[in-house]
Amino acid sequence: MTVFFSTAHFPYAAPAPYYAKYTDRSYRGRFKYHKPVGLGDAASLPPDEDDVRQIRALYDGAVTAIDDAVGRVLRTLERLDLAKRTIVVVTADHGETLFDHGHGQGHGDHLFGDEGTHVPFVVYDPRLGPEGRRVDRVVRDVDLAPTLYELAQVAPPQDLDGRS
Repeated sequence: MTVFFSTAHFPYAAPAPYYAKYTDRSYRGRFKYHKPVGLGDAASLPPDEDDVRQIRALYDGAVTAIDDAVGRVLRTLERLDLAKRTIVVVTADHGETLFDHGHGQGHGDHLFGDEGTHVPFVVYDPRLGPEGRRVDRVVRDVDLAPTLYELAQVAPPQDLDGRS
């Protein structure tokens, strides 16, 4: 099963109460509830410091919404007695720069800097026990499929990119 959460993706429009969890209630700017997509309108003007704080807070709320949703998935696996035989993978397609280090925000800007290129890549296999195993070398998203083939004890296709 694949569970996809896009809340922490542009426009960072988390549902209530998450959109307001970290934001300044007195903020009255153009990004009160989300960072709208727009070319040639007010949304495309550069944000000021208050706007940047608001956008980052909206993102933090979106990440918290996802954290809570993942928790519900894990509790459901427990309730259905599937947790001890389910491999769980948490990853992302890219990070967000959110105006860090002179970068902007949005597609294209996520290709630069550690904030945009380093993403979580967690594989939890209950058979490994609570200690698990940590891999300290660089791991790429292309390594996910070979890793899952190995954990499932299924022979991968010969032309598969990446490595477990």
